[in-house]
Amino acid sequence: MNDESPQIIAYLSRQCGGDIASAEDALQEATLQAYEHWAENGLPEKPAAWLCHVARCRLLDKLRQDSRDGHRFIDGELLASAVDPSGFISEQDIAAESLENNDQRLALIFCCCHPAIDETSQLALLLQLIGGLNYREIASQLLLSADVVQRRLSRAKKKIKEAKIPFEVPEQEQLYSRQGHVRSMIYLMFNHSMEMTAEQAEPLLRQSIDLLLLLRKTVDSPESMALHALLMSVMARRAVGTYEFGLALSEQDRSQWDTVAIRQADSLLQQALMLQQLGPLQLQAAIHLLHSQSPSWEETDWQQIVSLYDLLIKMQPSALPRLNKYMAQFYSGADAQEIMDKVNGLTPELENYSAFYGAKMILLLELADFSLAETAYQHALELETAPRQRELLTQNWQKAQLNRKDLHLSQ
Repeated sequence: MNDESPQIIAYLSRQCGGDIASAEDALQEATLQAYEHWAENGLPEKPAAWLCHVARCRLLDKLRQDSRDGHRFIDGELLASAVDPSGFISEQDIAAESLENNDQRLALIFCCCHPAIDETSQLALLLQLIGGLNYREIASQLLLSADVVQRRLSRAKKKIKEAKIPFEVPEQEQLYSRQGHVRSMIYLMFNHSMEMTAEQAEPLLRQSIDLLLLLRKTVDSPESMALHALLMSVMARRAVGTYEFGLALSEQDRSQWDTVAIRQADSLLQQALMLQQLGPLQLQAAIHLLHSQSPSWEETDWQQIVSLYDLLIKMQPSALPRLNKYMAQFYSGADAQEIMDKVNGLTPELENYSAFYGAKMILLLELADFSLAETAYQHALELETAPRQRELLTQNWQKAQLNRKDLHLSQ
């Protein structure tokens, strides 16, 4: 149902004057009813349409109650359908008008990307309503605490309702100005899916790619083309046998990667670059392709990756690309203590980010400071919610312990 929930929420939100929270509550109640009803009566022919119909009934019940209590005025057409059962839209009509209509999903996306809402809250809304991520998962992607994410989401939904922000696809000029936030959301959704096991990742991967194709069809740009190339490059490494649970990039069998998809991704990126509108996603796609095109981990062109991160940092001077640059310098042969000092300087900005402590663990192990390395490992594990990333952390730590044991035995 995750694939259908954005359309349902958009449809219901329109029904109640932009009250996304009430639409979510109604859908949740319908989902709970579905567990009971479907277990007893079997799966309906159109499960998503059934959910939308029942959620709409629950929403109407709430609106009628609020109206009687004097808390809310109801749209006349909506109230009429609540009073007259014949006014309810049939499951077939809902499926045709709402669930199978991409405009519903696009309308919700661009409502969340309205300029009246701050950029971080836009991303949080999109990750929750479109991506289906919970507070903690969103916090991990946005480098915030779960409490901060919860407050931002609450304020943003209230803003949409009170400012009467429309649920509609904007004109072409506005599409261009808002598409960047949609791309960011798709990229973060994709990143989150790659932190999951292969089976868990599939629905979110499908959603990410489907949304990107929908965005490119609606309004294309070099950055959207680059994001497409980036996704293709990473997906090419998910060929049979390479996306095993807990298998790091350095340990994957590169002969199993989809070289055709990698070449297609490279061709698409070259097309984007030829348009001479360089952006951060084109640089990130280039970094991913350097990994995908390298014959082995040891032969990775780390110097070129460092140079690309330098360009990216000029465009996006934030802590995360600096962390990635420092680790690329470490893998290229830079002194571990020098890199450790640089990484420590990022603590105020990345103290809630699991990968920050994972990087510190790697550097501290290289420096043979096992006590601080264990502390960093525990911090990383405490902050990490994704099963695949937790497994990678644990495996790295266990390998370090084995190497340490071998070192003692050889002395």
